[in-house]
Amino acid sequence: MAPHRDDPDHRRHRGARRPCRPLARPPRRTPHLISRSGPDAPGATQLTQELTTLGTTVTITACDVTDRTALQHLLDTIPAEHPLTTVIHAAGIAENTPLAELDLPGIEAVLRPKALAAALLHELTEGLDLSAFVLFSSGAAAWGGSRQPSYAAANAYLDALAEHRRARGLPATSLAWAPWSDAGMAADEAVVEYYRRRGMRPLDTDLAIASLQHSLDHGDTTVTIADIDWERFPAGFTAQRPSPLLSDLAAAASPGVDATPDDAAAVNGSLQRQLATSTPTQQHQLLLHHIQTHAAAILGHPTIDAVPPTQPFQELGFDSLTAVEFGHRLSAATGLDLPPTLVFDHPTPKELADFLRERLVEGELTSEGHLLSELDRWDAVSAPSAVDEAARRRITGRLRLLLAKWNDTERKTERSAAHSELETATAEDIFDLISDEFGKS
Repeated sequence: MAPHRDDPDHRRHRGARRPCRPLARPPRRTPHLISRSGPDAPGATQLTQELTTLGTTVTITACDVTDRTALQHLLDTIPAEHPLTTVIHAAGIAENTPLAELDLPGIEAVLRPKALAAALLHELTEGLDLSAFVLFSSGAAAWGGSRQPSYAAANAYLDALAEHRRARGLPATSLAWAPWSDAGMAADEAVVEYYRRRGMRPLDTDLAIASLQHSLDHGDTTVTIADIDWERFPAGFTAQRPSPLLSDLAAAASPGVDATPDDAAAVNGSLQRQLATSTPTQQHQLLLHHIQTHAAAILGHPTIDAVPPTQPFQELGFDSLTAVEFGHRLSAATGLDLPPTLVFDHPTPKELADFLRERLVEGELTSEGHLLSELDRWDAVSAPSAVDEAARRRITGRLRLLLAKWNDTERKTERSAAHSELETATAEDIFDLISDEFGKS
């Protein structure tokens, strides 16, 4: 495939359809497109027709580029009158596997078409007079991916290979792409929404192609190309720890929740009213249901059955980015200022429900406002004539006992404060105290 002007012949391995069109226009010609399935791959016939319409002579060949012998044979068949001048390696396999669930076959399945193929392309074309050696890397290599560990590693290898080639005086450009809007994995709406929530908008394909050409024209070695939503991305990316990647960038505002302040207040009030009229067990179940509902929505599950109360959030599929959105949702629902590390501090829905109940209910029970409202309620219903003499004596005794406990606590607080003052008092302070108490100097 042709990214350079006046190149007579080019080669591309397993890429999206849209990049082929602008890079194959004359005077660029004779691109060799390679994939495992070759001309039998879905869309291959249509792609051939489109490129032919642009005035190019295209060939599509089946080849396993991780097979050194097969790749060498393919390179040997390129005619001398149209020598290979450009290589574009765009292979990749999607991955959606938590780090804890990785196994060797899964790692190999991701690394071979991305890293091994790139290594063989480098070795077998090293002696050729190439004008460009282009590697399609991924943003996962730049900022990581909790469910793309092998994919991130494979693409990081491409970036390192580009640096290695440049150091040896060979052409190399590694482009770490964010998802494209109508190509590759980002064509899936669910994937698009996944990245949007994390602060990455799908790249417009025309913009991506222009960025590719710009990088080649300027001789860039490693470049990350992404359309970042800076209102969302930093908060999620640094939820668990600061990131040197963003340390030199201006701080972005934390993402807000979708609800308006009035809507949030209404939700908070409704939840508080339900908690106020519920038993402790009911309160826990109510909060657990809220947690499961929001977690299921973020993870894309239709029901809360997919969010068991005792299963850790990380096993459910939460990462630092989804944790931020989850925290914002719960903050809006509860009115609490919750940290972005919420699901890591309280790792299961059940534990988180216990924590929220402690903040929302038990903390509220000891607040000044709640205690005064309880006294008002007692004052409104306490009619001595409504009970007999014996009951009145028992109630009076309870009230005196409560008052004694209250006064005792107050005296202990005063004594503790006085003790602290004496411990830090100077000699002059002591003499002033004696003078005040006994009228002596």
